[in-house]
Amino acid sequence: RGDLLSYKMDYQKSCTKYTDTINALNRTISKMKDKLSAHQETISILSQQKEAQTKLYKTREDKKLDKVIELEQKVKVLDNIVYKIGQSVEMMNMLNNKCRTSFAKPEFLKKAQRANPRLYDIGCYNDNIALMLAPDIDEVICLEKEIQSKLSDLIRPFDYDKLNNLYDLFVPQREKSSEQRYFSERSRLIHINVNNGKSKESFNKQTTLLEKRLDESIPLDKQC
Repeated sequence: RGDLLSYKMDYQKSCTKYTDTINALNRTISKMKDKLSAHQETISILSQQKEAQTKLYKTREDKKLDKVIELEQKVKVLDNIVYKIGQSVEMMNMLNNKCRTSFAKPEFLKKAQRANPRLYDIGCYNDNIALMLAPDIDEVICLEKEIQSKLSDLIRPFDYDKLNNLYDLFVPQREKSSEQRYFSERSRLIHINVNNGKSKESFNKQTTLLEKRLDESIPLDKQC
């Protein structure tokens, strides 16, 4: 009987011990489930952030590609401008060799040259227009370096100021001189005479009259 009581007491102690152990394990499992749930939420947040970063990088890459394409188009425009400037300078060199001024009488040409020598200096016009159209070599080099820098970093905006300076140098002539009015009137008369079939004598009379008007207008220009 004493052994039975001792066995019951040991059994109850063992049951109590096992029950405490099971409860402790259940609490541990519950804590691990809470941690697992927290980790799953963290994983979900990180996945969303990853998707957002992927979209952001893709958008930035597309914008950079658009900027590269835009800058390449601007480089083509600048190359075209430089090419046209070279053609203009070459054309002025050809005109310098081919253009000649002519009068019906040599003395009128000499008077006109004395009144305004720069008007008949084709080389002077050629040099001036070449200076207006041809950009400075250092400016072209700086412009090219600037374009290459923009292609590399794709951050700074394109600067149009240097390009606009190439167009601000030319100032058109607003009023014709007496010599230019003479040539314009003479060209008009030649065209009218050829179309209407007038005689050479009538044309010479009109030319002489224009030359007299030119001779009278040259001293007036000097006084002005």
